[in-house]
Amino acid sequence: MVSNIKKIQHMPEKIVSLHSFPDPSLPSTRSCPFTVQLLPTTLGIDISPSSIFRSALCSRQLRLDPVTRLGLVTRLYADERAKRELYMPSPCSLLFIHFRDLHDCIDLSRPSDIGLNHTLNIYLKPEEGVRVGVWHTVPEHRWEEAQGKDLDWYEEALGDGSPIFIYLHGNKSNRSAPHRIGVANVLSAVGYHVLALDYRGFGDSTGEPTEASLTTDTVYLYHWVKAHSGNSLVCVWGHSLGSGVTTNTAVKLLEQGEQFDGIILEDAFVTGRIASDQPIEHPFIWAQIYRIAKKAQNSDKQVKLVPFDGSLGYLHNGLYKDPGLPNIIR
Repeated sequence: MVSNIKKIQHMPEKIVSLHSFPDPSLPSTRSCPFTVQLLPTTLGIDISPSSIFRSALCSRQLRLDPVTRLGLVTRLYADERAKRELYMPSPCSLLFIHFRDLHDCIDLSRPSDIGLNHTLNIYLKPEEGVRVGVWHTVPEHRWEEAQGKDLDWYEEALGDGSPIFIYLHGNKSNRSAPHRIGVANVLSAVGYHVLALDYRGFGDSTGEPTEASLTTDTVYLYHWVKAHSGNSLVCVWGHSLGSGVTTNTAVKLLEQGEQFDGIILEDAFVTGRIASDQPIEHPFIWAQIYRIAKKAQNSDKQVKLVPFDGSLGYLHNGLYKDPGLPNIIR
């Protein structure tokens, strides 16, 4: 993440970092050195920066027994029998929490079934044999016009001049998670298009997730959007795991002579490297990310850190609830 932020030096619009700071009254993370619930606000392994894909977060290097490994993946199974029966994940599964949960009961091909009636489901093929699911939500002011429209209409709508956000979600579940729909609704209400991607292996997207493949999926989506959006601004919002995918993608696009018009990193991280003999430190060190980005941009205007007080209760997934958010992202 740090190396990627340093490389993003020519962003024409801005980088915004959104973070809900924890309540200082909560227990210290040092009191539980072998859990990935790095704060009581975080469920599961929601800490996958660019470096962690190749670092120490696996049972061998952390020297964890099988029951502890299961605890890293889920705390939904309280008794030992359920733990023994739960699928034993590989290190890749530990890094990418993409097993089925309650949100997988939703037919992702039909967003209208859950009230998203200005949203169309799209399937793209970033590579041979891989299909990824995307929800395209149009600006709220086009809600009535969008009723019953097909893919051709939605593709044409991308070129209407409204800014476009590619939304890259965090670990676990899929594009139908309530807080992800919440972000899409906020952006749509402000007047933006939203393309919410399920990386391969998440939701109904096929394939296996790796650091490289998540970047490939996002780069492909960016080029697909650019092919239909004319001169519209194309920005990206990366949350948690998605912030690492965002910076990886931004660097890859710069190598191709392309760039996002703006970046929002929500609950981003600096590093997830973990020494086997040291307590796990919280990786979401927001002030450091802000300093790195500001130095790389050499501008106080293009980089902004927006803190939210922990007493508001937004925790890791709830910033979309803030009534002031629309004014921040306009």
